[in-house]
Amino acid sequence: MSVGRSRASLACCVLAGVVSVCACRASALDVIAFDDMDGALGRTSYSISVDATTWQVNDWFGIGSVASFPHPWGIPGSLADDSVVDISGGGVFPTDNLGIIDGLRDVNDSFFGASDTINPNNAGVLWAEWQFDIGGASNLSVSLDIAATGDFEGPADPSQPQPDRFDFLYAVDGEAFGPLFTSSVDDGNDVDGAGGGQSYTMQGGMVFEHDDPLLFDDGTGPVELNDVFTTFTRSIAETGATLTVRLEAYVENGGEAVAFDNIVVMGQAGPSPAPGDFDGDGDVDDADIDQYIGKLGTSVPPTDAKFDLVADGTVDLDDHAQHAASLLEYNDGAGHSGAGTLLGDTNRDGSVTLVDLNQLGMNFGSAGGWALGDTNGSGDVTLVDLNQLGANFGQSVIAAPATAPEPGTCLVVGLALLRVVSRRSRN
Repeated sequence: MSVGRSRASLACCVLAGVVSVCACRASALDVIAFDDMDGALGRTSYSISVDATTWQVNDWFGIGSVASFPHPWGIPGSLADDSVVDISGGGVFPTDNLGIIDGLRDVNDSFFGASDTINPNNAGVLWAEWQFDIGGASNLSVSLDIAATGDFEGPADPSQPQPDRFDFLYAVDGEAFGPLFTSSVDDGNDVDGAGGGQSYTMQGGMVFEHDDPLLFDDGTGPVELNDVFTTFTRSIAETGATLTVRLEAYVENGGEAVAFDNIVVMGQAGPSPAPGDFDGDGDVDDADIDQYIGKLGTSVPPTDAKFDLVADGTVDLDDHAQHAASLLEYNDGAGHSGAGTLLGDTNRDGSVTLVDLNQLGMNFGSAGGWALGDTNGSGDVTLVDLNQLGANFGQSVIAAPATAPEPGTCLVVGLALLRVVSRRSRN
């Protein structure tokens, strides 16, 4: 983590992977979530559109540190200030005039960098996404630290099909994305013109100017970026369960670079959600257990540890079954309610009956969640789900444990199962 000048009214310090609230404490705000590229709090997922480790020298889009940079060619020269210390691996250059990451930065402190993303391996806009758990929180804001260097290409530059951009968007609970931090290029700021260009001070002390700096806007007006990390903060009006922060970037050549760090979500934390209440809405229902879809078989991290109910480092069927048996809420509408039901109880009334069987049958062979018959979190209603429902058919968590069904009952259930499959197949 490296923080330079700050435009934020609320300053947050992320040190050694531990977040401490500085000026934020006076405003009674909490750190809801963060990702400092080395560790994270409340981050439920991270994804990126490309693997840049196979790109050519000086081309990059992703996370790395001086000590451990994933690209075999090392940190691109446009990101590395080699004026005092060899950061790029190509040697010390006292007259180096491009760079953001210098010898003053902790070599183990990771950052997200971008340089020459338009190259033989990629021709369009790239993206990266972070999802954060914001359940129960209000008065939200997002901040990050960003720096840029070089001569960027704007709309007035005919040499490329579109302007350089480095935009951040956000969405809450899957709604449409809106602007968080927007970028543009100051086309009129020329070294040889009245604007004088933007100044960049290298670690060795030399000052250089470059045309057309990158502008960054947190909603209060654009600011010219330079090689010093600056903190920007923007408030978010929406509340919900999941905040998605999306970066969209187009950085055309190796004579410019952008780096950022420390995505921090601040706000007023609500009551901690109950175990299994993944969306933080105050109950444990279908929407919660369906969050296992797409996560089964993943490791913790990067998947959020809240899904690993049995704490074995992997999100799997054991966690899904534990959620259903101990946490998933049921209510039969007749005064019986509680936590923990049976696999196959699609309507969560505490019992597995013909109502559940019919629901599964109507959705057999289709995509669906718990309420449609998916008992194992696969996201589809299949024979596995039908078999699980059949194993629990006639059972209830409300009454005393049921005795084994009579042979006639077993025959009826078996015929019903066959009818369900046959009917769905014909449809």
